[in-house]
Parts: sequence; C-alpha cells; structure tokens
Amino acid sequence: MDDTGILDRLVPASDVFDLLARAYDQRGDFANFDVCKQAAIDMLVSRLRSGHATAWSTNCSIDSTLDTGSVTVNEIVSDWDFHRHRGFPAVIPLEFWAHFANAGRERRSFDRVSGDFHFSYTDGDYSCRDGSAFDVWLDPRGLPSAAVLTGQATHAAASGDPPARALPVPSGRGRPAANWWPAFAAELAIYIHEEGLPNGSETEGQGTIIDAVLSRLAERGAREPSRASIQPVVNDVLRRLRAARN
Repeated sequence: MDDTGILDRLVPASDVFDLLARAYDQRGDFANFDVCKQAAIDMLVSRLRSGHATAWSTNCSIDSTLDTGSVTVNEIVSDWDFHRHRGFPAVIPLEFWAHFANAGRERRSFDRVSGDFHFSYTDGDYSCRDGSAFDVWLDPRGLPSAAVLTGQATHAAASGDPPARALPVPSGRGRPAANWWPAFAAELAIYIHEEGLPNGSETEGQGTIIDAVLSRLAERGAREPSRASIQPVVNDVLRRLRAARN
C-alpha cells in the first residue's frame, strides 16, 4: 500500500515496547527489569506473528538466498522465503515475525531507540534465514491497552480505526518540541543540580538518572516520555558535562 500518510496514524514500536516493559515492571511479577523487557518483546512478537496486531515499515526484507545463490521471480514461492519492500510504508508480513520468533533470543535483535528488528539463523530448509525491518510502527488496534498511550486505546476500540497521532505538520522551521519536553528538561536540570552526576565515565549512570527523572515526573502527574525518547538526550548530557570537567 503506497500511502505515506499511514504512518501518522500509527505508534512507534519503540514506544510500545517501553510501555509494555514498564507495565510488566509495575506488576512486580518478574525478578528485574531485563526480564520485563524480554516478556514485553515476547508478547509483542506473539501478537504480530498471529496477526492479532499489525506492524508497518518503509524498509523490510526476508532473504533465504544468502548461502544458496540468487533467486528468480519464478522460484519465489512465498514471503516465507523472500520478501522485500523499500521506500514506502507497507505491512510487514506475518512470515517475518515467524522467522523472528524461530530465530531465538541469541539470533535476533530489537533496537529500542530506532525500532529496528533483525534476525539471522539457520533452519532445516535453508542454511540461512536473514531479515530486517527498519523503523517499525504499529497499529494501535490489536495492542493491549497498557501498550497504548491513554486516550488512543479508547478511541481505537470505540471507532475501530487507528487514532491520529497528531504529529506536527512540517513547517520548514524544524520539528516542534514534544509536549513532554519542558517538564522533562526542567526535572533533568534540577536533578543534576541537586544530586550531581553519578560516578563513572561516558554514559555510565544514565539508567539512574532516567529512573529518577521519570519518578519525579510521575510524582508531579506530568506526562512521562518513553525511555527510548530520552535516553539519547541523557547520554549526550552526561558525555558533555563529563568532557567539560576534564
């Protein structure tokens, strides 16, 4: 489907993942946050693999020919063996998520910041299955309410349509700041002023700062950004402040 406007009605996979992991963490059923993150990705992939949820990307591929030679159009049986679309938003085929699940935790990856999914593994049919989906976005329909920002899930359930994300319209003056940014920037500055930087070098201690700032925002009742959204900012602040000390 060549519809560049479709992405405005979807939600980033990275944000969905963060909301799910935090929801698992709040329930306290798992030993630590790393286990919560694994539970989040497993649940998300299960819904995508079954078709209960739908994912979109502008660049997705499945390639079973890396070790078997090139393939002609007539030899392509299904998306299970070979799939590729680039440059336009399209639904990621179910076969991609089946491969991602089959690859196992050691042979697949998900980038929490970029929203990229990758797998590379061997199976009984071909010596290698390789696939990538970049900058993945999800349809709110089919996602658990804990994975959708308040208001989006209600709208989607009532109307049957994905809610608009209300992304800013390009104006030629750069991207406007997100509506959570002022509160986040203020809390980050106050925390560093009051507590100082954690011990360490480069970006060490970023998790401590992120947890503290998100906790302060929650206490104020302010909107909380996803960890994926603020992690690059916190890391850059740590690098620059530590470099200035040297």
